Order: sequence, then C-alpha cells, then structure tokens
Amino acid sequence: MDSPESSLSMDNDSMDNNSTDFIVPRFFSIYAQLRTQLAISRIHSRMSSPSDPDVNGGIIQRKGVGMRIFFLFVTFVLASINIWFVSSYVSSCIGVGLGGGDWTDAPPLSGAGTGNQTANINIARMHDGHSSFYQMDEFNFTVGICAIVKDSEAYLTEWLDYHLEAMKIDAIYIYDNSPDFDLQSWYANTRSHPVYKRVEIRHLMDNTSKRQRRAYTDCVNRYGKNISKFASSVSKKEGYEVTDRELNPSEGMDYLAMIDVDEFLVPKGKYTSVHGVIKDYLEPYVGGSMTVNWVLFGSSNKTIYTPIPVTKRFQYRDEETHEVVKSIVKSSDFYSMKTPHSIKTLYGSTRTTSYKGAILHANISKSGATDPSLPSGVLLLYHYRYTSSKEYYTKKCIRGETDGKKGCSQNTGKTMTLEELKQKGMPTHIALRTGSVFDDSAWKIMVERIPRYRIFDDEMAWGDYT
Repeated sequence: MDSPESSLSMDNDSMDNNSTDFIVPRFFSIYAQLRTQLAISRIHSRMSSPSDPDVNGGIIQRKGVGMRIFFLFVTFVLASINIWFVSSYVSSCIGVGLGGGDWTDAPPLSGAGTGNQTANINIARMHDGHSSFYQMDEFNFTVGICAIVKDSEAYLTEWLDYHLEAMKIDAIYIYDNSPDFDLQSWYANTRSHPVYKRVEIRHLMDNTSKRQRRAYTDCVNRYGKNISKFASSVSKKEGYEVTDRELNPSEGMDYLAMIDVDEFLVPKGKYTSVHGVIKDYLEPYVGGSMTVNWVLFGSSNKTIYTPIPVTKRFQYRDEETHEVVKSIVKSSDFYSMKTPHSIKTLYGSTRTTSYKGAILHANISKSGATDPSLPSGVLLLYHYRYTSSKEYYTKKCIRGETDGKKGCSQNTGKTMTLEELKQKGMPTHIALRTGSVFDDSAWKIMVERIPRYRIFDDEMAWGDYT
C-alpha cells in the first residue's frame, strides 16, 4: 500500500494575547523608579546638612520609616497582582490542556429543553473583532463552521479540538438534532472553557428530510455577518426565518463552512490553515462560495468502537479524491441552500481550488454538489464516515443519520453492498469500504499542533486491537 509523506508544514500562529503580558513588568518598573528617587533624595538631604543631628537622625529618619511602610504596602499589592496574573495564566494553560475533560455533568440550562433553543448568554462576546483566534493584522476576516449532529458525542471533542485549536477556526455553531438535547449539559459546563466557549449549541427538533438545510440556513442567518435582506426574505418564505438573532448586523462570521462532525478540513501544499486558503481562493472575488472535495476514509478493517481518535484509528483512504463537495460561503452573499452540499449566492460565483479564480460552472455540476475535476492540492475534506464496521451498521440501520436510514438493506437488515447500491441507482459512497492508501496527514496536524494528543501514539497504552 502507498505511504505518501505528508507535505504539510505547521504554522506558528498563536492566540491573540492582548496587553496583560506587560502590566506587571510596568508596575515593577514604576516601583523601582520610586525607590531610586527615594535613595537620591536621602543622599542629597544628608549631604546638605551632614552635622545637623535633628536633620540626619530626626526628620529624615522618621520620613524613612514612613516611606518604608509605604513601600512595604506597595510591594504587597504588586505581589498580589503578580500572583493573580500567574494563577490566571496557569489556570488557562491547564484548561487548554484538559480539552478531553468531562463536561457532561453540569446542571440543566435555564430555559433550555425541547424546541429550537439555546442558552441565554451574550453571544456577541465572540464576534466583537478582538476575540478572533487570529490576530486581525494577519487575516482581516473570521471563519466559522455550521454543523448538525445526532448521537456523535464519541468523536465530538476530537473534531472540536482539531478545528478550534489546530485549524484556528474562530467559532463553531452546532445544531443538536437529538430528541432530548443530548449536548445540553456539555454546553452548560463549557461556557468558561478557554477553547470550547467558542462553541454555540442549539437544539433543533426537526425529523424532516430538510433538517440539514434548515440548520445551515438558520446558522448563516443567525451567526453570519452583514446578512442580506434578500436572504432573510427567502428564509422566511422557506419557513427558516430567524426572529431572535442576538448579534448586530455587523457582528458575526465573515465566512461559514457547512460540514459534518465526521469531516475534517485539511489544508494541503503550502497552506497551513483554512483562513489562508480562503484568503487566496475566495476573498479576492466578489462574494460567492467555495467548494471542498471529499476524501473518503474507510474502516481500516476495524470491527468495533474503541476510544481512540478517528484521525489516529482510520488512516486508509480511497485512492482518488471523491467528486462530492461541501461548501464555504461568504455570509453577506448567502441567498439560500441549494442542497446540503451547495449554496446559492446573490452575486458571487461558486469557486473551486483547481486554480485561483476557478469557477464551478452549472454545465459541470448542475446541483453544485459535485466537482468532477477533483482539485486536491489546496484544501480537502477528510470524511471519516464509516469508522468501524459495527459503528457504521448502527448508524445506517439502527439509529439512522440526519438524512434517514439510506444504505440499509430492507432484505438483510445490514448495510447495502456496492452492487446493491448500483442496482438501486444510489450513491456508491454509501457502501462500506476499508481504504487502500495510507494517509495520516490529519493525525500529524493533531499531534504537532495539539501536543496532548501524542499520548495516543503510545501503542502499549493505547493499542488498537479491534
């Protein structure tokens, strides 16, 4: 089997670290200057009247005691401030380091439950321009992700860590499609987490075939920046109107990617971030959207679930990039969802990464959900849709996905074979596969940018025997 070397290079971007780094040093600098001035004044006083005992041993001495008390007080205050900053910094580091912690035991949210609800928090805090993960002098735009999930808790943390920490996505908006709002407690317990506080979760109770489009449409209208009135009117006509948006029109994400929690955005070649790709392939043009092709990863012959990251467990993919795409849209140019994979825009075109300025024309893909040219050198969507054979069976035949129980044979009760899918004219990517080409690109990004994941490379502690 092929074992291509990854050509990804890691970036050194870091979180925006405002001005707190310099507050304590500045206090101590002022403090040192005061002590110096005191010493100089005492020397001048002694030199001016060296024989006067009342001056040298009386007033000056009493002033010296007073000043010592004053400086002891200042020292105590500064030390307290310094300890506070250090403890805050350490707590922040510990919080980031515990990305895999247990955040599921929080009490229920106030006002949360069934229906289309979210927690009562100030969402605008993440969209004020200063909270972008990237410093604004590097990229003058923000990128978010919209996703709809159902029974995906086992792999959610890894997916969030990858996109929030490794890819530095600015915010993620999740629509929980479970009947009982399964992610409610997780959401309540992560509002102060240094990373997961950039995740918003809404409960979407919708069992129709349009729930994925509904979630994406709501996400853009609710969290996108400078949404057009035309888009709002179309959403109202389709029954997806947002009447309780908490952000001002100028707040929100400049660009939004519509992907699932089993899909990972992986930059290629010279690119190390999704922001960088957007800057070259979408931002220079008037509005529009950009497609990203799938790469399907198989089961790697794994039969059951084990608590190891998917990017570590499943590293065998199809030989060719798949023609199916997902989309990233400029929020202000959004009009409506054409399909869960493609977007109608107001003015801009649908761009691809075949080359800068490339357009996905309707004669190539009428639905906009495929790109047969298979661009693969800039940005790909690694799709871990199968996982182990038992998990895939559960997903397709027992639980069902967001699009129903497609791919489950009514005759056998098992996942449909490739031949069965072809006979019924159904998409062949539904068929379970093992993968034939080794590719650990996504895992390399994880362990190089999020060091705590390196523990899973310890085969003695985390061997996969499934």
